[in-house]
Amino acid sequence: MRSRQALPLIAIMLLAAFMAQSALCQEPGESFETAPIIKLIPGEITIPESGHYILNASMGQQCFRLDGLKPGYRLKIEVEINGVEQGRGIISLYKESGELIAQKKIQYGSGTRDRIEIAYQPSLESSGPAQSHYLTLGWYSGSMKYNLTLLLENVEDYASGMGDAGSSPETAIHLPDISPGRIIEAKGYLASADDGGDFADHVDYYIIRARLNSSRSVVRVIVNPLEDMRLSASLFMGDRRLTYGSSKEPGGEIRLDVSGEWKPGDVYEFIIRVDNLADRGGGAYLIRAWIEEPNATSQQTTEIKPPGGLDERILTMMIMAGAAALVAISILMIFLRRRRIYRVEEVGWWGY
Repeated sequence: MRSRQALPLIAIMLLAAFMAQSALCQEPGESFETAPIIKLIPGEITIPESGHYILNASMGQQCFRLDGLKPGYRLKIEVEINGVEQGRGIISLYKESGELIAQKKIQYGSGTRDRIEIAYQPSLESSGPAQSHYLTLGWYSGSMKYNLTLLLENVEDYASGMGDAGSSPETAIHLPDISPGRIIEAKGYLASADDGGDFADHVDYYIIRARLNSSRSVVRVIVNPLEDMRLSASLFMGDRRLTYGSSKEPGGEIRLDVSGEWKPGDVYEFIIRVDNLADRGGGAYLIRAWIEEPNATSQQTTEIKPPGGLDERILTMMIMAGAAALVAISILMIFLRRRRIYRVEEVGWWGY
């Protein structure tokens, strides 16, 4: 009985394997409409599985439709090129709407071998979960043989299934709450400038809530690049930025501390923004957040003041300026008094 129930499952698995195999063996199309569909799954696939495609004058453009790339994943495309006749070509990656994501020129000669790479790590805003992408190879001159290796990597922020942290507070990922004695960690990823330009994932937002037991508690957030890149990070409350920091060197840690006139027992919501400083580099980073209790830290923190109140430094400067003004007025009055006495002694009381 069990063997009979297993037969349909085996048939489905064999059919899926056959369909995947046939997809990898399809010839490229000449346009988006005729492009064969390549279904991407995490891991690496090579097309064609054996042999090479040929790019020459007989087909000026060769197209593939790529399904399965979504926010929280990074696609690396490697083209292995074997030159047949000296010439030039170009490889391009497009969004479903036709917008160009990435592009690289290809040069080859008779008997030459080369590898060209392009990559794309889409942001949440630039790629929907069901969006297709198109890979094209364009011919200018000469002839070459090639095959493609497609590597799909999971770069989801915080946890599997969360996708990409958005580039605004409205699309931020909500992290677990922190409270005294509890530390939370979140791993995230940002794209480099070569991972899709303006469409790539260069900014991540997170929301975290903190339950504070003391009016003198400090909320601390540490951001550590796990790659050789520089990051910047900010901590907001609503649309008000409380503090900001950036890596002093590649891989440099960022520390954000905020204190305030908290109401013990209340829960406060903070927004964390992480970006990679004008897309200079990409990779992984780690966020750690916790609450420092009173007397647990002596480091400098940013204190939140009630709206409309004067900062302590401004008050100090105003007092110093007032004192300086009083000294100046006193010196001026002494000078004028001495000048008047001198004038009376010189001319006498009757004026001559």
